[in-house]
Amino acid sequence: MKREQFVEYLKLYGSDIDTWPEAIREQALILYQNSSELKGLVDKEKEFESMLTERSIENPTSDFERRITLSAKPKFVKEENAFVFSSIFDLISIPKPALTMAFLLLFGFSLGFFYETYTDTGENTLELSEYITFDEGEYYE
Repeated sequence: MKREQFVEYLKLYGSDIDTWPEAIREQALILYQNSSELKGLVDKEKEFESMLTERSIENPTSDFERRITLSAKPKFVKEENAFVFSSIFDLISIPKPALTMAFLLLFGFSLGFFYETYTDTGENTLELSEYITFDEGEYYE
């Protein structure tokens, strides 16, 4: 048995070599007795195992359930909204109110651009596009 295998078995089976499987126990004992380094590793493993067995498990405190419940609640709870639009967006589940408002404004501008907003019922039949744009040298009154 090599040193690396002994260290691996030490981690796997623990510090008591007498409880290791019979197939490897004799070789491990021979290697253990001939190496002071492996004796030191076994001693460290014994200290670690004793620390694990001596450690007591603490009982939960009386407010344990309350702390778990409070930590599960959302951190930021919305208070009453003072603005009408905010309360409307709370009722209607729209994911991004600012994005929605921007889309509605763009839609309104586009609709207004393509829809004829200037109509004259009189004899003057100028349309809005003619009223706004002038050709060079023309003048409208």
